[in-house]
Formats: sequence, structure tokens, C-alpha cells
Amino acid sequence: MRNQHYRLVRTKGLPAALLLMLAVSPGRSEPPAADVELRDELSELASHAGIAVPAPLRCDAGLAGHFDLFLAVDGPGSQIRVDVQAAYCRQFLTGHPVIPGNFNDFAGGPYLTDDPGWFMNPGNLLPDEALHFRALDALRFWDPATGRWGQSVPNGEQVRLFGGIPQEVFIEAITTGNLELLAPFEEGTIYTTEGVEGPAEAGVDFADSAGGIHSHLDFCLQDGSGDCPDRQFGTPAAGAYLIQLQFLSPEEFDGAQKYQPSEAVLVALRNGISVAEFQDALDALTDLPPPTDGALQTKLPGAGVLVLTGAQ
Repeated sequence: MRNQHYRLVRTKGLPAALLLMLAVSPGRSEPPAADVELRDELSELASHAGIAVPAPLRCDAGLAGHFDLFLAVDGPGSQIRVDVQAAYCRQFLTGHPVIPGNFNDFAGGPYLTDDPGWFMNPGNLLPDEALHFRALDALRFWDPATGRWGQSVPNGEQVRLFGGIPQEVFIEAITTGNLELLAPFEEGTIYTTEGVEGPAEAGVDFADSAGGIHSHLDFCLQDGSGDCPDRQFGTPAAGAYLIQLQFLSPEEFDGAQKYQPSEAVLVALRNGISVAEFQDALDALTDLPPPTDGALQTKLPGAGVLVLTGAQ
């Protein structure tokens, strides 16, 4: 029997969101003036396109220990909001939050982590209402040798996120005796460079009696020969791995979806690289100018913008 990573929750399918991601040019650094000039040009283009560009906040590549992404919702019909404490950096142009994590943290052991976690203060939901995640788009890899985010991995690497079983699936499996219905959730939601495999939507948790949520789900990294549920990881390449998800709830109100899904959230996970290298990877996502002391160099975005549809 494999390790059990999931909990019982309800689910409801939703169309995937659209996400824009900047294409980052490989291994290139420029003086701060050139970086700022390019940012100004892109900001002007974004303004004409009606895209709000947030003030930059540098990602914290050294974030360690227990940490959470704070979520909130304002009642029926409102959108689930993410990073309500404005604690994390944002991807340039899209403004989506970028949450760092570390596959090699002490608590999780090699290739496993349960940070970041997901937190809602009491009163945001009603007791026993469900919060889910929905996987978007595909896996991206930052290669420290090239200094570039790309759409391929060296050894067939995958990232798995283990969420909960939808209640209706669990009930059907028990009442029919068809326990194979549970197998996809035991395998986890699997991010590959080709897209998402397994359950695209799974549970985060139920709200407690006060209407709050605090949950940490397992992230796992493996190469093409690995099998995370059996704790067989292979030897995943050193670098950073980027996945995307959004938050939603299957609850209904007056015959309609009660809460609107959140914007996309990017989770960048470090594996086998230094804090300085991970900082470089995060800076490449957020397009910040290099620090004045020159300790780290940001990669400028290329001329193109990748449109990632989040297709399932």
C-alpha cells in the first residue's frame, strides 16, 4: 500500500485561467540602466494594453521553515484573493504572486516539502466549506547552467502535488466497491512539461468550526525513473521548478458558484542550487534590476511573451 497523502473533500470542475509568462533570455546580464529602460518600455506597453503593473517587491530566495500564503474571500459572489498580506513578489506584467519553496528543506527531506502552506483567517468561509486547488499550465525549469527558464527538463522530471479526494468520488468508490476511483488521488496531481496529468483539481481542506483554514499539502520532485508515492525519487536535476495553480471552492449559493476562483499563483521550488542561484531564478521571473552591489545579476526578458493557456 502506498503512503496516503490525501484527505476527503468535494470538487467541481472549472475552466482554466489564462496566464502570461515572460520569456527570459539565456545567461545575459546588463547594466541597471538598460534593465530599467526595458522595464519602462514594457510598463508603457502594459499600460496601453490595460494591464496593471504592480510595484516590484524582490522575492526572498532564502525563505525557510514554516510559511504560508494568506488567502481571503469577502462573501458570496466575490473572488478568492491571494497574498492578502502582500508578503510575496509578483511576476512582472501579470502581477501574479510568486511563492518560493525548497525541495531540500530539513523537515521534508530530499525532494519533498510541505511549504508553502495555505491559510485563511477564521470567518472567511462557513464551517465545513471546502477549499480546492486547480492545477494550471505545465512545469517550467530553470537551468543554472544557462540561467534561463525553459519548457524542457533534463531527465523527465515531474512535480507532484498531493491534494484531497472529492467527496462524490469517495462516496462512489465506497458504495460501488470500485476503489480504483481513488487511485488518481493517491498518485497526486502531476506537473510535466507537457501539461497536467492525474486530477487537475483536488482538495486543500475543509474550513474549521470558525470558518478558517490552515493546510500544508505535500510537494514532491522526481525524475523520469522515480515514483514519489513510494518515495523513489531518482536523481532530479539541480535547478528551480515552476508550477501554477489557482484556488476555488465547490460551494454553491442560490444555484450558482458561491466564490469566484482566484488568480493564478506561481510556486517556484528550489532543488540542489545555492540561495544566490535561486535568487537569480526568481529575479528572472520578476524582472527586477540587479542590486547596486552587483552581487546578483537579473536576466532580462526576451522580446517575446509566452501566452500560457492553462490547458488541461
